Amino acid sequence: MSIPLQPEAVTHVNFHDRLIALIAIIIGRRMERQQIGEFCRRLETWSERYPPADTSTAERYRNAVCVVSRKCRSQQGCLLRSLSTAAACRISHRSVTWCTGFTDRPFRAHAWVEANGIPIGEPDAVKQYTITRASSERKDTQ
Repeated sequence: MSIPLQPEAVTHVNFHDRLIALIAIIIGRRMERQQIGEFCRRLETWSERYPPADTSTAERYRNAVCVVSRKCRSQQGCLLRSLSTAAACRISHRSVTWCTGFTDRPFRAHAWVEANGIPIGEPDAVKQYTITRASSERKDTQ
């Protein structure tokens, strides 16, 4: 999966968020090796159990994941970055919508997370992608 991106710009991350990101990346790497149906079921379960993260929380954990992992900062790291961001939110008892999609002119595939329907840390071009798979977002905000 890829989308033309510059290396992720990252900001300072506190120790607590780095620790959560490190654990989330370990979880993300395990999920990355699973069949898409398996990790989608896990993401769906997280969405059912935990209230949605707000955009600032999702951005904070996405940034932390990018600080901790060079692969997550890279253009080729979108799957690991999105799964790890979802896992970091889950560790904090929140959920995000995980999406994968494509554009055909030229063909590009990408994975990302959304909070409140907003792609987190992604270029505006992602809004034009055809979504092929998305975890559902819990409707209430307990």
